[in-house]
Amino acid sequence: MVQLVPMTEAEFQIYLQRAIKEYADEKVKAGNWQASEAMRALEGKVKELGLNKISLHVFAHNSAAIRLYEKVGYEVTNLFMAKEC
Repeated sequence: MVQLVPMTEAEFQIYLQRAIKEYADEKVKAGNWQASEAMRALEGKVKELGLNKISLHVFAHNSAAIRLYEKVGYEVTNLFMAKEC
């Protein structure tokens, strides 16, 4: 017997993060997609799930990723800086 138990909001957010990441990973592996096509597919899936925003953490030294995300319409919203002491 299967019993369904409602998720909390936090559990639902974790579930969505994992589901979206797995979906994107599958699409990239399955068809040798170009990264920009994979991002567009991911955005479609996010909309299907009723969400309206994707936030990414991109390391500053990853210029290829930054160019890709800018190419498909992402904008910098935060900038963190650090210094080793």
